[in-house]
Amino acid sequence: MTVANANPQLIGFFSKPKLRYPSWYMWYIIVSTMDIVFTWCILHIGGSEANPLADAVIQYSGLPGVMTFKYCLVLIVILLAEIAGRVKNDRGLFIAQSGVTLTCIPIVVALLHLSRWVIA
Repeated sequence: MTVANANPQLIGFFSKPKLRYPSWYMWYIIVSTMDIVFTWCILHIGGSEANPLADAVIQYSGLPGVMTFKYCLVLIVILLAEIAGRVKNDRGLFIAQSGVTLTCIPIVVALLHLSRWVIA
């Protein structure tokens, strides 16, 4: 077997190298970025972070820290969805969809706070 023809077929857990839910991951990254932006806007107008862990990260390391924290969470959710999806497709899809849906909640709350601030 030459290097040019070396394309071994992987079996089992590693048999599907492509991402299982790429469009859900794209949306998850988008809404996570929106969450960071809106949180930062609210902090700059005098608001506070409701999540105590995220607030501690913000107090300790500012915007770079909260970005690192948020995108590490994104990576963990994507890895969990991929691992669960290889065992049972519905579980992985549920994790990916839940990541997007749950991240939309603070975005809606932030939009309400920001719109109230703009109107006042």
